[in-house]
Amino acid sequence: MKEPTEMGLKTKKQANKNPRKKRRLHPYCGHCKKRFSTTSERKKFCQDSCRYAARAAQKLTQRKERLGHSPFMHYLASEAIKAGTVEILHGATVEGLLELYGVYVYTMRASKTGSSTTDTYEISHIAPRKGDNCIGLLHARNLVVAPKLMNRRHQNKHLGEGLSIDSAILRPEWRVEDDASNKDTINKIFSYLGNEIISNFQARAKLQPSKRHKILLWFEKQKDSPSPEKLEPMTTQALQKLKAEMEGKEVFRIPNYYHCTETVFLHELKRHSHYRPELSDMTSIWERVEPFYSYESEEFDNDIIPTNALAECHKLIFNTLHGMPSNHEELAELLGSHLPAPENSFAAAQ
Repeated sequence: MKEPTEMGLKTKKQANKNPRKKRRLHPYCGHCKKRFSTTSERKKFCQDSCRYAARAAQKLTQRKERLGHSPFMHYLASEAIKAGTVEILHGATVEGLLELYGVYVYTMRASKTGSSTTDTYEISHIAPRKGDNCIGLLHARNLVVAPKLMNRRHQNKHLGEGLSIDSAILRPEWRVEDDASNKDTINKIFSYLGNEIISNFQARAKLQPSKRHKILLWFEKQKDSPSPEKLEPMTTQALQKLKAEMEGKEVFRIPNYYHCTETVFLHELKRHSHYRPELSDMTSIWERVEPFYSYESEEFDNDIIPTNALAECHKLIFNTLHGMPSNHEELAELLGSHLPAPENSFAAAQ
């Protein structure tokens, strides 16, 4: 038998090192949709820039999905519907939205004080949502967390200060009809604010879909759940109870904590002092009062100031927060004779 020559062995090795040439493919790019040439069946993008852009677009979609189903976005939508325009967010920035979200969160926390309407708080406008010739902006500087009853009595008054936009310059494309849905309004808000602000805000705030949305999604996956028509009108608490019954569990409730009016007003005086430094004297005075009404304080004594005098203090602070010039002397006069020494030293603050 003839032995293979050295030349023959090299030819065989070389053949093993050079396998058959792969077939070229011409798929469409997953981002720019242009055709490109490749030998890889796994390649979906024509270049790295398209791959990065597609990843960013996917991240933006996910952030919009979470943000769009959050309670905060539904609050923004309801405010835009009441104002008739999404331009209540005129001049909004990521930082501004974070401040606004902080006001919203504090209001929700402060309102968890039981069933008494006198202990329920809501977000009040300084420049009215619908003024005579202007629209009050949805901005932390134009909002006050206030007792619900006081806010309702205040109605549409404008005592000064606040932020607004002239009604004459509102653009028709950003108008929102009275019967607009929250979903459509949220999409319009997304368009108005732009992808960059929306994406960066959600990246920092990390908002999640509402509890109600999550529960409704859970019902969609159950075979024996009621129809959507029956579930939609139900309150979130009723949905929680029904879900717990179907799972054979008990509904766990976190005990409500107490935010008295004095604590809420002190919080708002401190917050608005950053916008209006002249409120600092009134804030210092109210800091001496608040401990007597906070259940967390060792000094708790809610009978220390007569009811009529305390009501006058509340009215004065409410009006001051809503734009009336600061008058710490009047507050000191209302409180000075009712507090024991050494706290009774308001003359020094004047």
